Amino acid sequence: MNTICALGSYWYTPNLDSICGPEPTTHLNLDNAHVIYDQACLRLEDTGWADGTVTLVGGTPPMSDCAGYVGETEADTGGVPIKVCQQDYPDTRMTFLAVLTGTDGGSSTVCITENAGA
Repeated sequence: MNTICALGSYWYTPNLDSICGPEPTTHLNLDNAHVIYDQACLRLEDTGWADGTVTLVGGTPPMSDCAGYVGETEADTGGVPIKVCQQDYPDTRMTFLAVLTGTDGGSSTVCITENAGA
């Protein structure tokens, strides 16, 4: 059950929220930047998405270097905080809401989609 409910999980399960409960918002530290942008490649520095540290990988890295991608930021919504992420893969936890705190201490709410091919 934990695998199905974990943030970033690609397992398809109808009625996911009734099985797992509401999706939590994770809090991650961005260890090498303070600005985040759409389609930014993120590399996990810990074991999972629940809480930890991510590194922004610049340029156009190979997909294998990216644990996930930023799909939407508060900049896309005109500064309005994101409350819910558009699910790229319904009935999975592949896309989830996260608060990223940058090296300058500033935070931004973003949507992250797991790179299941990494």
